[in-house]
Amino acid sequence: MENKTYDIFISYRRDGGEYTAKILRDRLEELGYRVFFDVESLRSGDFNTELYSVIDGCKDFLLILSPGALDRCVNGNDWVRCEVERALLRDKNIIPILLRGFSFPEKLPPSLEPVRIKNGLEANTQFFDAFIGRLQKFLRAKPPALRQVTQNPLFKRTLPVLLALLVVGAVGLAASFALGAWERGFPHTAQEKSVTSEVIYYTESHLTGLDLMGDGVGDAISAARRCLSTGAAEYSALEDAFELAFQTLEDCDVDGLAPDDGFLGRVGALSDAPFASEDLLGMHDALVSFRESWAGNLAYLQWTADPETFLTASDRMSILDSYETLLEEELKQNAACANELLLPITDSGTLEEFQYKYLPILGRVPLSAATWSTDAAALEAAITASDNRQQEALRDLSALVGSTNAENAALREYMVRAYMTLGVSRDAAEQYVDAQLRFTEAYRQLLPETGDTEEVLWAKLAGLVHLGYYDGAAQCVDAIEAAVEGTDPYVGDYLPALRLFLDSAGQTGINYGVMVVGWASPDTPNEVYQIGDVIVALNGQVCRTYEEYTALKGALPEGSYTASVLRAGASGALELEELELDTGMPPVYLRTLSSG
Repeated sequence: MENKTYDIFISYRRDGGEYTAKILRDRLEELGYRVFFDVESLRSGDFNTELYSVIDGCKDFLLILSPGALDRCVNGNDWVRCEVERALLRDKNIIPILLRGFSFPEKLPPSLEPVRIKNGLEANTQFFDAFIGRLQKFLRAKPPALRQVTQNPLFKRTLPVLLALLVVGAVGLAASFALGAWERGFPHTAQEKSVTSEVIYYTESHLTGLDLMGDGVGDAISAARRCLSTGAAEYSALEDAFELAFQTLEDCDVDGLAPDDGFLGRVGALSDAPFASEDLLGMHDALVSFRESWAGNLAYLQWTADPETFLTASDRMSILDSYETLLEEELKQNAACANELLLPITDSGTLEEFQYKYLPILGRVPLSAATWSTDAAALEAAITASDNRQQEALRDLSALVGSTNAENAALREYMVRAYMTLGVSRDAAEQYVDAQLRFTEAYRQLLPETGDTEEVLWAKLAGLVHLGYYDGAAQCVDAIEAAVEGTDPYVGDYLPALRLFLDSAGQTGINYGVMVVGWASPDTPNEVYQIGDVIVALNGQVCRTYEEYTALKGALPEGSYTASVLRAGASGALELEELELDTGMPPVYLRTLSSG
């Protein structure tokens, strides 16, 4: 594979998702992104090294979800599953693209469950450019500006026209004056005025929702600041303030504010397309993002202000300062975007009511007639400056407490809210989510890492088997094979048996035991056991771990005894066999397959 870095990785099923993946690749490359798309040539023995390195190098991971796309993910070796697991493991920005007819399976492997709550987009071929515009809002990768402009087909198509305009510009300008067009503002026609009124109302609706939610969040931050200043006695009042803020976020009907196809169609029908559909969709996406992100942020802030939290008072105040900056800058950024959206309106009378009657009622969004700008470059600079200040505040937070606590709090709140939409009470949802997160964290900690020794890998495998994460345990098997290559003469015999054990655990119900992985005395092998046998009982008494096996073996009287083992039969499936042994037979080398 060419040694090249990419911005975006596209994962898809060839049966159902290939067409969408191709047109996404083409459009994103036209916009200047470096997209990795065709992985067919890598789906071989080199998959784990070459393809994983591509995923590791990307910022964004697009998951094309065609109907049934996740059904085969029950198989631990499924390619899409492997790709998604790698992206989750590396904390990539995963964006599901939902095609018509797709629905999530009732059950997913535990390692893929986080995909359910990722912010996704429904593919829209009718308004594909608008869809691409929305998708760009979700992407972390930003193509270099020059590459983005010069690779855009619009640039290529309009370049000759622009050159021609330079030649005839003087004539055109004179004609404009002659026709009176120079003095004509927008909107002018009845159609333009009607659609512009809709755009202004749409903007007002979104700014109102943003203002209400921002006010609730700001009040909660102020309450937390008062609580930290006055002491734990104010904590009950703080809980009330946060509950009100959560309720304010919940009550904002962001779904009802989404632009429908009729509105977008009318906007797109205007000559010269003064308003971009992707900007309208982006305004709604920003509102949705604000509600979801601040639900998680509030959960973390409430934990921060709790008197039982281990953080120092100064650190708590610094955390509040950072979140207050994040709130202020996000509101500034949205205000500048709204201003930018309405720049095509050059008729001052059309904006008069918006500027002098509507804007004064905003309490939290920093937008007013006095600060209104008609300078597109200044607005872009303001948007970039706000984004930079938000990034700086996030770095300050990370320096204080790391990013994990805040991210976990946000993830927890997203999952709780998802269960609540299904009718589950908050208390029940929180208990269920907390249990899931504990298992998820355990799963992450037990996955194999570069540098793990053979002993560590076996211990991790046992922990993953105990939790029922057989796909993660299979990764440990691969890592064990690499770790002992060329040093363990028995590895070729017990690894196939170990993989069969993991594949069968869900069907046999037996996910414990100790495996025979070698002879303690290589010159005197045990004639009854085979390398790869999984011992699950001695004399009918279950032995789940090496410790239990040792205790049972030590309590045996001299003479014969039985061992119940799982062994591959003639059909290739595991079968339970009863073996007759004697306490004087040569010992075997064993490994525990489950930690409990």
